[in-house]
Amino acid sequence: NFQSTTRGDVITIVHAPGLDLSSVDRKFWKTPFYWSYEASAQGVSRREPGFVTGALVGRYDVHPIVALPLHVGEWSFRPEVGLRNTYYTQRLNPSGSGVGTVVDQAINRRALDTSLEIRPPVLSRIFEKKVADHTIKHTIEPRLTYRYVNGVSNFPDIIRFDQTDIASDTNELEYAVVNRIYAKG
Repeated sequence: NFQSTTRGDVITIVHAPGLDLSSVDRKFWKTPFYWSYEASAQGVSRREPGFVTGALVGRYDVHPIVALPLHVGEWSFRPEVGLRNTYYTQRLNPSGSGVGTVVDQAINRRALDTSLEIRPPVLSRIFEKKVADHTIKHTIEPRLTYRYVNGVSNFPDIIRFDQTDIASDTNELEYAVVNRIYAKG
């Protein structure tokens, strides 16, 4: 979100065509563990008043993940551990006054991310009274997810292009209550 009344005061971010790979969960041999990954190779650049990166800054990201889905009765638990490694061909030299300067020096950002998703049993009710000749079912699905990211020690040195670059040490709790209404005719 950037808006200025000064003429020509804009931020231009370029994403050159890149390569993105990801997988669905796959069983890890004959164990109860599952693995997946995300990987990308991209060229990005940023230009704004007083700050310009190279024509294309290389950004290479790999993120393997291991999960162990568990079921206890109707409860579902999913602990997950991932390692994220992002390599940049340029880095930011932060300054106390302003954005900083771009340095032609590679930088590597590593992070350990863990999470635990808990899904209690789904609550549901089928209504006896039909609506427009349809049987109505209402479900309530609670969810709770805890996430912890650690190891991002060089956050001020990372140039910000998009959401990939704002990874930092975090400790968060997310909760949701999903309501669904089904109609069967």
